[in-house]
Amino acid sequence: MKTQDVDLNNLELTDEQELEEFVPPDDGTYTVILKLQDGKKVQMGNGKRGAFFLIPVQANIMEPGSKFDKRVLFHSAFAGSQAQIIKAAGDKPSKFPSERAKQTLAILQSEPIVKVTTRWRAQYKDIDAEGKVVYKEIFAGQRMFPELVDEPGVRQYIVETPFGEEVSAQAEILKFAKV
Repeated sequence: MKTQDVDLNNLELTDEQELEEFVPPDDGTYTVILKLQDGKKVQMGNGKRGAFFLIPVQANIMEPGSKFDKRVLFHSAFAGSQAQIIKAAGDKPSKFPSERAKQTLAILQSEPIVKVTTRWRAQYKDIDAEGKVVYKEIFAGQRMFPELVDEPGVRQYIVETPFGEEVSAQAEILKFAKV
């Protein structure tokens, strides 16, 4: 992917191909290289089950000849997906959150090649009756998104919230597996 200098006051896309880079990859299974997201750090929190670690993962699609080759997916790995990443790399995940996080980080540093299964998802941020921030799903799964009127079979990846705001579908990683 090449870059160019831009005027921040005029960020119009000039090429139809550039627009396609924002369309998430189709729901499916892809071969990827995993690594820690550049510039991101591991976060720790406390939940109902105790301490947890959130690891920012980047997955670069490696599908030569595919229109999604070199596309980048992002994922925030909690306990369950950390265990999947560890298993996909051929190891056994620890039962302890801090050890599992260390295992995941070590694996990401080696940039393993694994399979991921993805699906489109669109959601928006809202406030519930108690004043808490909640995320509400609009659509999950590419087939659930509306078709473009002038291109049957092609799904619209930008949809509206109930408040009329536009949100874009994101490629959500559902599963990590061995190649």
